Amino acid sequence: MSNSSNSKKSQDPPEGITRRDFLKLTAAAVVG
Repeated sequence: MSNSSNSKKSQDPPEGITRRDFLKLTAAAVVG
């Protein structure tokens, strides 16, 4: 996780992954 601009861009996926993958990773992180 990058601490560049976490205040403004709370849900800004990196350039390497897609938004769907990002959401999936986020869900996985939240679940456990």
